[in-house]
Amino acid sequence: MNLEDTAHSLGYGGLIPFIALALVSTDTIALPGLTPVDALAGLIAYGAIIVSFMAALHWTHGLFAPWSEPAVAPKVLLWSVIPALAAWVAIWQLPARSALIALAATLAAILYVDHCMRNEQWFPEWFWRLRVKLTCVAAASLLFAAFV
Repeated sequence: MNLEDTAHSLGYGGLIPFIALALVSTDTIALPGLTPVDALAGLIAYGAIIVSFMAALHWTHGLFAPWSEPAVAPKVLLWSVIPALAAWVAIWQLPARSALIALAATLAAILYVDHCMRNEQWFPEWFWRLRVKLTCVAAASLLFAAFV
């Protein structure tokens, strides 16, 4: 399996917790041994983990990308910690509905930054297409749980 196929398999597999936990948390489906309250807590935690994971890509980019302007790298590093801090606030300080909305918005913000950085070509085009799909499903799962 090549890199692209592996990334697709892992990425789509990573959506399973988003979808399953959103459905269980809203009582849309039932899974043995998992209450809606526990599923909601799990969804918020998983959303925060994925937000931090996606932000870490920017940290890596800030450290290793060949920069034409040295002043850009510190800005990328600074940006890379903001989503993780937002996720931390969401799980620590916000009520469940607000946390879900904040996590969905943070995923969208990360995707927007990725879109702005596309011209730098720091990731392959197939990765961008995959990111859009994964972010849409992840954010939609979070919002589904927030509003259903």
